[in-house]
Amino acid sequence: AAENNIILDLLGSKMINTEVFEVGLKVDFNNYFSRELLPRNAGGSYNPNESTLNNTIVKVVPLKITTARKKLYASVGFAIFADVNDKTKFHFYPDIEAKYSFFDIFIPYIGMNGGLERNSFRTLTNENPFLLSQVSLRNTNTKYNVYGGIRGSISNKITFNTQIARKKIESEALFVSDTNYSIENKMDVIYEALDLTEINAQITFQDQEKI
Repeated sequence: AAENNIILDLLGSKMINTEVFEVGLKVDFNNYFSRELLPRNAGGSYNPNESTLNNTIVKVVPLKITTARKKLYASVGFAIFADVNDKTKFHFYPDIEAKYSFFDIFIPYIGMNGGLERNSFRTLTNENPFLLSQVSLRNTNTKYNVYGGIRGSISNKITFNTQIARKKIESEALFVSDTNYSIENKMDVIYEALDLTEINAQITFQDQEKI
């Protein structure tokens, strides 16, 4: 297998009074060439199946506004994604977040976003190096991610962050054992839809600058 990836990422921002206005454009092109391995039940004459996949993700942020007023911080925007494969599909996602600081100790926050994430041969093999050389590649679509939590500090050395999130995902990459090309010591990829709940808790202790 061989893969080439080119990314163009542009961002512009301008501050007017107390608001920051942002626009953005990102083009992510991926080329994946693969050759089928020898099937376990292959006959005497075997012609390997070769495949080339070109896939492009275009992300446009028409406008995102961020404001900070005393102890309140808020940002509102949205993004448009174009999934250019065999045919082009458009996706629209909100990008909203708000947080408020109580005495600079406790900061509750809430937000909602989503996005289109590339699954490339590189990202998949970084997660699972036992992958077949020819696999199906689809982009994961997080239709929405609603989250909320509280972060803050207990002392000048201890900080914390707790968060709960609910996600609706299409085409999440999952790994399964392969039986067609290997003795189950290699893996293939399948894609499933998920309703996912995440609960995170973090605590940080910093004794000194370097420890």
